[in-house]
Amino acid sequence: RFGTSPARGDSRGRGSGGFGRPQSRGITPRSSMEQEKERALAAVRDVVGGQTTPRQGQSRESSRGREPHRVEIEKSSKTAPPTAKELTDEEMEKKTKTILDEYLHLQDIKEAILCVEELKSPSVMHTFVSSAVNYVLERSNIARNQTGLLLHDLVIKNVLSVPVYIQGLTEVIQYAEDMEIDIPKIWQYFGELIGPMVQDGSVPLNFLRKAAEPLKENNKAGLLVAEVLHAASHREGHKKVGSLWRQSSLQWEDFMPAGDVKKFIVDKKVEFTAGDDSQPSTPTVSISMEAIQDKLHHLLIKEKTDNEVIFDWIEESVDDPTMKSNKFIRALMTSVCESAITGSGSSARVLPEVIKNRGDLLQKYLDHRAESELQALYALQALVHKLEHPQGVLRTLFDTLYDEDIISEDGFNQWEKSKDPNEQEGKGVAMKQVVQFFTWLREAEDDVSDS
Repeated sequence: RFGTSPARGDSRGRGSGGFGRPQSRGITPRSSMEQEKERALAAVRDVVGGQTTPRQGQSRESSRGREPHRVEIEKSSKTAPPTAKELTDEEMEKKTKTILDEYLHLQDIKEAILCVEELKSPSVMHTFVSSAVNYVLERSNIARNQTGLLLHDLVIKNVLSVPVYIQGLTEVIQYAEDMEIDIPKIWQYFGELIGPMVQDGSVPLNFLRKAAEPLKENNKAGLLVAEVLHAASHREGHKKVGSLWRQSSLQWEDFMPAGDVKKFIVDKKVEFTAGDDSQPSTPTVSISMEAIQDKLHHLLIKEKTDNEVIFDWIEESVDDPTMKSNKFIRALMTSVCESAITGSGSSARVLPEVIKNRGDLLQKYLDHRAESELQALYALQALVHKLEHPQGVLRTLFDTLYDEDIISEDGFNQWEKSKDPNEQEGKGVAMKQVVQFFTWLREAEDDVSDS
């Protein structure tokens, strides 16, 4: 959302999930984008002109209290000189930091990709990768995950090739064992950075063989790969990642001595790579919606199970039509949000971190479908009505779902305008509790339109 989300009057931490998609879901009207672009271009001419000092102030990781801002590389109408000089490694490192600062602050992956494309320095693009990895390695898991998503999309769009990605990655990984002394969680951090590359099969998983090559001599390659697979499973589930592993023809013997494999698989909990794909990919026995609701309640509220386990259960037990049904979306949304509410009666409050941690789960099954978003908000309306509308609960849920890009602005507006007679119970009281939320949306849009 480079510059497309308005400033909100409070400051909240940014969780995982909402950003990283290739399309902005901010609320700035498109008719005003040209004016905003002109203002932003002036703000970033220092980037294009060689001044690469990152803009100061709070990053997107720690605040949403900001003014609209847009970063875009200026496209000159003049013909580029035929002997355009490529960036040096040092220049590329500085520009990488500037692009990442803006991307992590504003989260518009489409604009970030355009900025990288405009670097036009193919011989040093590996330096972009190594600089990006180095820059976020010790920052938040959010920063690592989102940088990983950016690198994935750059590969998918052929801005980076897989060999260039691997070259830049190994330039950092080769020193990982030395870094482990000062950064005990170094393997987990690398897993969070590389994990987003393992999500849809678009990048063959066997890239891990070359990426981990520098670590084989000291028997650390398997450790890196295990962390990558766990990070990917948190987003996609063990079943899918295990299937991708088997399709890739990778073997654990590629990363360690054969005699170590059996114990390693158990110790590192990567048994999901050792199964087979001969079992049916869809459930052979139907399950009732009541049973689904009970199981989701048990997994999310009673056991507080990891996302990977929930993904696996849904994929194994629920067929595709049911996953997309209104009842399933309502059941999932209700259980997730109920698990984030602590206390009872008037003392009830929301723990936003719980919603953020379940962001991948909600995003996977809502998938930004308009009807699914509306059904999810109907589920929230019913939940707070059942709880007798504790003060602040619905507003906090709305804020968090918007911040995490789980529900779009269009989805909230659709719920506000809905006149469905079957969905009016508790609607009036709910609307009164989120008046300020919708006022903020409209005022922010008006401010941008008038600027």
